[in-house]
Amino acid sequence: MVSSLALEARMLFIVLSGFFVGGSLFEGAIREGRVEFGKYYRKRLIRIWTVLIPILCITAVASVICLTFSRHLPSPVLPLAQQEIEASFQHNLSWRAFFGNLAGLQPNFVSVLGINGPIWTLGFIMQFYYLGPFLASIRATKVGVPIRVFFILIVGGYALVAGDHWVKLFLCWIAGALLWVGLSKAVWSAKKTPFLASMLLFSVARVWHGISTEFLCALASILLIGSLHGGLFAVPENAKKKVRWFSRLTFAVYGVHFPIMCVTAYSLKWTFAHFHWVAVSGIYPLTFSMMFLLLFLASMWICTTVSDKLSLSLESRFGGKHETSPGLSHVIELSNPTQQP
Repeated sequence: MVSSLALEARMLFIVLSGFFVGGSLFEGAIREGRVEFGKYYRKRLIRIWTVLIPILCITAVASVICLTFSRHLPSPVLPLAQQEIEASFQHNLSWRAFFGNLAGLQPNFVSVLGINGPIWTLGFIMQFYYLGPFLASIRATKVGVPIRVFFILIVGGYALVAGDHWVKLFLCWIAGALLWVGLSKAVWSAKKTPFLASMLLFSVARVWHGISTEFLCALASILLIGSLHGGLFAVPENAKKKVRWFSRLTFAVYGVHFPIMCVTAYSLKWTFAHFHWVAVSGIYPLTFSMMFLLLFLASMWICTTVSDKLSLSLESRFGGKHETSPGLSHVIELSNPTQQP
């Protein structure tokens, strides 16, 4: 919303998701000859749900607050008619929407929860995760031909139901996964040419709408990841754990930023209207920024704290290593990649 680079950021996020999650899945299927569905789904869902549950709870609370304030405002805060805002809030605030978003069924089968429109992307990503093992098993040598055909029908059938936009983004996710497989076989050293090419494609995607901008951004993301490939895999193991924690943090940032922004806007609009304050030039943006920062930090603290407790509970119950938030001092250690554990 601030930089107008939402499309580029979304496509980079999708390609990166395919690169790390789908790529390791595809490579493991080729190497082992099969995919362990149970282990894969257990690991994926634990890592997603431990962050997604607090995000959805914060979203529900923020949506109720916005709905309450919207009923006492003379004009809408969002660019919609007031009745449309209230109808949207009330329709999307339900247990069906909550558990549907928790399962990653939005926006195909359920609406996004409350006011948090951007989390439709998380629904698509989770659906890609669901179909990833079926797609990877097609190349697995220990899987029989009838099973492979059955898996192809599953993936193809879901693609027909999901729609053209979903298929387009799924192809970009697969491209990221295939990039991982290709780079693992033939190392692509970090060079200037792929990086510059990716920047050029991002620029073209901003001004030329004659071709699919999303595909162009995905291609630019692939070139960008490829150009940084040497640096990505040169990170020591102790730093990789902190990078994984950082990915959880960015997941939480993406999930809570929009509801907190809406709460800030609605509460300030109501405050100025209720007390008949005049929005002096420069005062309102400053107040908005300070309030948003405070609410955002508080929500992030709640999200990471609850996420750590859920992660500890679920992973101790179902197996796996628990990775709590390392804190600021550990994040600073990322600047020293030569440090050993």
